Amino acid sequence: MLFIVSSFHHVPSPHIDNFDKVEHGTAYAVLGFLIERAWTLSGGRGRGWLIPFVAGSLYGVSDEIHQVFVPGRSADPRDWIADSAGVLLGIFIYTRLAARRTARASAPAGGGTLP
Repeated sequence: MLFIVSSFHHVPSPHIDNFDKVEHGTAYAVLGFLIERAWTLSGGRGRGWLIPFVAGSLYGVSDEIHQVFVPGRSADPRDWIADSAGVLLGIFIYTRLAARRTARASAPAGGGTLP
């Protein structure tokens, strides 16, 4: 989906200064969440969040390079920074939700201790 949207010569957006950075961050937060989920569910353990972060950030670089070849678009290093921050946010959200789910699953039934 990111590649398809990046192929458009113009993406409609509100005329708010730097709002495109929020859009980049949000889209890449979803990507970061999904990469971390796939990494975790496939048994990926080494380096924790680092490999999913590098994968998402490198995709952001490739997306910026791709935009150089799209008429009306250009590469912007600030967009890549927003992409990378979004990836990190998505990874953080996934790990917090997974930790909460694990804690809930390991809690005793009934939610308390016996007298």
